[in-house]
Amino acid sequence: MSFPDSDLNISPEDLVNNPSLFVKLCEEYGIKPKDLGVSANHIYKIRKGIHRPSKALAVKLLRLIRERLGKEEEEWWTGRDLNPGPLGCQPSALPG
Repeated sequence: MSFPDSDLNISPEDLVNNPSLFVKLCEEYGIKPKDLGVSANHIYKIRKGIHRPSKALAVKLLRLIRERLGKEEEEWWTGRDLNPGPLGCQPSALPG
């Protein structure tokens, strides 16, 4: 999986064979275990060399990095919406 706008040309197999690279990319791009769908303990075991990341986990990491790189190029609003629209159904308006 290559990233056209960066020098990051890493395949999932590279990450499976080099767990330290997997951990380094997680830290560099701010990917948390929760984002990958694993526990912090699992990432700790990968960091210590007890486990290797699976190919599916490596693919998920590369997809998240690609999304993060894409969002850095675009401007996107992270603040609160200034016009939230109608309030909808209030809990006090419900019968019962």
